[in-house]
Amino acid sequence: MQIGPYVLPNAIFVAPMAGVTDRPFRQLCRQFGAGYAVSEMVTSRKDLWKSLKTSRRANHDGEPGPIAVQIAGTDAPMMAEAAAYNIDQGAQIIDINMGCPAKKVCNKWAGSALMQNEKLAIEIAQAVVAACAPRGVPVTLKMRTGWCATEKNALNYFKQDVLNTLPGKFAEMEIKEGGTLDIRSLIKKIDTTYGTTIVLGLLDPDMTYQYLKILSPYAKRFGLKVYCMPTSEAIKAFSKTDEFLGMPIYHTTSYIVDKITPASMYINRQYKKLMGSAPADIVYKGFESLYFFAHLMKKYGVPFNEKIGDNSYTFLTPYKIVTVKEKGVARFYENKFLYIIRYEDGIMNYE
Repeated sequence: MQIGPYVLPNAIFVAPMAGVTDRPFRQLCRQFGAGYAVSEMVTSRKDLWKSLKTSRRANHDGEPGPIAVQIAGTDAPMMAEAAAYNIDQGAQIIDINMGCPAKKVCNKWAGSALMQNEKLAIEIAQAVVAACAPRGVPVTLKMRTGWCATEKNALNYFKQDVLNTLPGKFAEMEIKEGGTLDIRSLIKKIDTTYGTTIVLGLLDPDMTYQYLKILSPYAKRFGLKVYCMPTSEAIKAFSKTDEFLGMPIYHTTSYIVDKITPASMYINRQYKKLMGSAPADIVYKGFESLYFFAHLMKKYGVPFNEKIGDNSYTFLTPYKIVTVKEKGVARFYENKFLYIIRYEDGIMNYE
């Protein structure tokens, strides 16, 4: 795990907790093996910085680095000034509090309550980064999936590209014909900060199965999800409960391809140029699946969610996707041409 220039010895973090993670507690946690410990939150109110409580929280004497300080507030210039103040006191990493659920914090619209105001939260993040970047200090942000159980808006911040996009890092591996998957090389490309999505662009179901078997032992460790081409529906092992434990596998079903769209005709021309013959239906489907998966991931962080009907990703097949309900409960998304299937631990569901 690495945060900016700081390589951490492990991924065991001591989260910032007011009244708990004071300096002696952090030092003890580090002595017992924690790789990283964040201070109690420090207010952005300048008039309180000289108070006994805040001055104690800003004291890092004898503490091993990297020194991480969490700041809290609801005003962007004040938060930027608080970041600079704490850097002067020895902070090497600044963390923004957007996750605290305590009433006394949320009543002031700070902590997790700040997630209700996406525009303000983004302004704060940008201001803090602008204050820290010239001094080489990385910025992290503690947040929740949403400000309440029914409002899961965390991914909205990454769509705005405040700090980095999510997942934000794409890497590709080319496997030569007749070759095999080098799992060590693949692991080097995995960003352990996030769960990892692999788009397996293989049309041969037997080869797809072999690669899935190679990936399976690493699924839980790296949070792997795998998106396969439509041909993988021929793999019978998906329905076995003990075959790919803890590794969700997705694929589209076979569907009709419109071959007279400009995109389809382009694929036809390029394939003929390279292969000397017209492409089979599966070539179109494989190319489109790869395009569909990758672009939804890039824009929304995950391929299949409430944004699956985004028409900006219409490519070959007209995605007129609607939600299918049974007794008022959404069961799956349906398109005249396309179904998306998810297998996990042998259980099949429609996405």
